[in-house]
Amino acid sequence: MRACRAVVPMLLLLLAATSLPAQGLLPDDDRVLYDSLLETRREAYPMLQMSLWSVIERSASADERDALLFQLATTPLSDLVDHEASFLLANTRAALGTRRRTAWGKSIPDVDFLHFVLPPRAGSEAVDSFRLRYGDELLRRVDGLTMREAVLEINHWCHEHVTYAPSDARTRAPLATMRNAQGRCGEESVFTTSALRAAGIPARQVYVPRWAHADDNHAWVEAWVDGDWHFLGACEPDVDLDRAWFTEPARRAMLTAAIVQGRYPHADEVLTSTPMHTRINTLPVYAATRLVAVQVLDGDNRPVAGARVDWGIYNYAEFFPVASSRCDGNGIATLRTGNGDLLAWASHDGRSAFALYGHERGDTLRLTLGAEHPEDGEREFDIVPPPPVPVPQTEHPRAAETAARLQRGDSLRARYEHAFPDSARVVAFAARNGFASDSCWMLLRQARGNATEMFAFLAAARAHNRVPALAFLRTLAVKDLQDASAAVLFSHYREALALRPTRQASDSMYLSFVCAPRIGREELRPWRGTLRLAAGEIPGFDRTRDDEARARLLARWVRENIRIDRESNWGIVPQPVTATYTLRAGDPYSRRLLLVAMQRAAGIPSRLHPATGAAEFHAAGQWFDAGLEDEDIRPIETATLVLRPRAGQ
Repeated sequence: MRACRAVVPMLLLLLAATSLPAQGLLPDDDRVLYDSLLETRREAYPMLQMSLWSVIERSASADERDALLFQLATTPLSDLVDHEASFLLANTRAALGTRRRTAWGKSIPDVDFLHFVLPPRAGSEAVDSFRLRYGDELLRRVDGLTMREAVLEINHWCHEHVTYAPSDARTRAPLATMRNAQGRCGEESVFTTSALRAAGIPARQVYVPRWAHADDNHAWVEAWVDGDWHFLGACEPDVDLDRAWFTEPARRAMLTAAIVQGRYPHADEVLTSTPMHTRINTLPVYAATRLVAVQVLDGDNRPVAGARVDWGIYNYAEFFPVASSRCDGNGIATLRTGNGDLLAWASHDGRSAFALYGHERGDTLRLTLGAEHPEDGEREFDIVPPPPVPVPQTEHPRAAETAARLQRGDSLRARYEHAFPDSARVVAFAARNGFASDSCWMLLRQARGNATEMFAFLAAARAHNRVPALAFLRTLAVKDLQDASAAVLFSHYREALALRPTRQASDSMYLSFVCAPRIGREELRPWRGTLRLAAGEIPGFDRTRDDEARARLLARWVRENIRIDRESNWGIVPQPVTATYTLRAGDPYSRRLLLVAMQRAAGIPSRLHPATGAAEFHAAGQWFDAGLEDEDIRPIETATLVLRPRAGQ
């Protein structure tokens, strides 16, 4: 009965929302849209109702109600299933409270507050409680400053805590980046965007998917200041806004973009748009642009409405698709881009065509869809990137002051890093607990600010089964060593070893593809116990059968019982695997993660293929494609490459 009483007020509130007078943060049309989206989500995922959907009933004002409605309707499902309702409510109230407290809060339009201050998510990171932890500290830091001065000051604060270091593609949460004092550009920009939003300043992560003139990409931050958007290098303070080391490279970009939560029709050019997210083209802020157009025709020279055109930039020896367009009724697709060459690849109903759109071309490129696949053989292209556009170099009055502040920021960060465990402490720990000191130091030195968690894991592992503990840690990425919790790691370690307690550290297949908690780019969570029990409840599942038979049964169960939801996560962060199991739904990537996790929980070696991302399992000495997409479970063809020295060498 309690569940029924919780639903009725919610429905009444949703029905009444459209009849309320204009108030709150949302225009009436948007409120109707998000009401509809929320109702659709509630119907699709009723199991979240009590813990999440009813939070809107606790709203204390029209602004708070609209803020909660916006987030419940548009936040990626992965975030909604990973946090309690209290987390959403606390972040919402913190954002609204900061808006009231700051001198600039009243000047920020509601639309910019909703899209660029309110959301705790800045990019593809795992959302954490950064705003709740550091919001007050940042507000004290910028007290009495203008909005422009506040942006510059917050970037100095970010530099004092984080500097650049390369790492893998998974984007760390802001608190984990801060704890380790390092991050790649995607993590620095998430960290800085989160800091600006915590101080009530609209901010967004901007990225160039690929440079046209160099094999790389980059991400940075734009901040809304007194009515205009300005750029800055994340954790890289300069004397003023719109100054950064990448100013000149950005003038040669072919595309810069930002992903915005919710429907956002307020940009000059929208690349893709759904009610849950919008991808906008920000290139005119940085570079001279042109509008390129492609008309897609069929074999009878008729326009193909709805054909897809992928625009590719040559980078890392491939044409990397940076944007996709759909053709209008005249078969025409357009893109605003820079003054360089790019590849236009058209496809529709299994047919395709492609051509280079040259930097000097001024008319519409026509592509006629041909064979099912492009012609065999080789095609040669001369690729011309946009020309360099030098940035005038002038001495700024604050250059010396800024340089001194950068040095101070480096010293503050270095003082924090000096407290990380050194070799003497690690060697002493290893000696006390019976671990090889050299191996222990090589691992724990990489853990940086997270070393205490690794100490805690190894201490727990020693009491349970010390032998494979260091080998287990070696299955992790460096970034895992820097942000995984001891409790999560030990949960995987204990339960994986319990399946086959006689396995030792030398069994690399078992350690890497059964024991290892890392599957792809998901956040590490404890899932083995839940999924082991879930597998046992599947009709026909017998733990005594061979690995291939059990893996095939699990693959069929996931294929038949886990619904694909391509919209709710809008391609950012995978769901926790236990959430995908509970919801019986997830995006395709989360679905593959679930299958691999279920197979590992059952003791079957399993992985995502490192190149294709397909779910695979290992049985009878070979890898099999699990057939999750096409139902075709088949052995993977492999070859062995042996490198031999030349004679006489």
